[in-house]
Amino acid sequence: MTDTVKGNQIKLALAFLKENFGNNAFEKIKQQLDPEIGEILSRPILDISRVPEKAYIQLLITAEKVFGTGDNKVCHDIGHYLALKSVPTFYQIFIKLGDPFFVIKRSASFWKNVHSSGTLTFKPNGPNSTIGKLVGFAYPCKEFCESLLGYFEGICVVCGYKPKSAIETKCVTEGADSCEYIFEWE
Repeated sequence: MTDTVKGNQIKLALAFLKENFGNNAFEKIKQQLDPEIGEILSRPILDISRVPEKAYIQLLITAEKVFGTGDNKVCHDIGHYLALKSVPTFYQIFIKLGDPFFVIKRSASFWKNVHSSGTLTFKPNGPNSTIGKLVGFAYPCKEFCESLLGYFEGICVVCGYKPKSAIETKCVTEGADSCEYIFEWE
């Protein structure tokens, strides 16, 4: 079976692009997508749909190419937006408790509900920091890693904390056996 991502991730990414780059943002991206991917992303997508992960990855890569400046900020901002829009729905009670590590850790256990490949884990790294590790993700790329950094910064914001830093310390695309991230908040 093809590796998949939950439809709400794509819907939210497309909403971000429309809000930030205009109503025709997807059309600009679609011109540069593989025709098969363009067709998949043009169909109505339900929040609960399962969409090929490669479509989501190609959307991120192409959005960065069309609207970015080469620093993957567009992907970072898409991830941040996804957290702001999706995390409150799933973790309202815990967000009120204001514990970013708890919500981040729960996001790791929720990973398999969103992505069919890879395993995401976290461990504490001090009182306001955590180390994340992504192993076995089917489509590793810098754009996706940057979207994860933005996502976890967004979780901090949703919990009422200020993100301090979000960095990738290892990456599969650079020969590591996993992608690793350090997130800190104030």
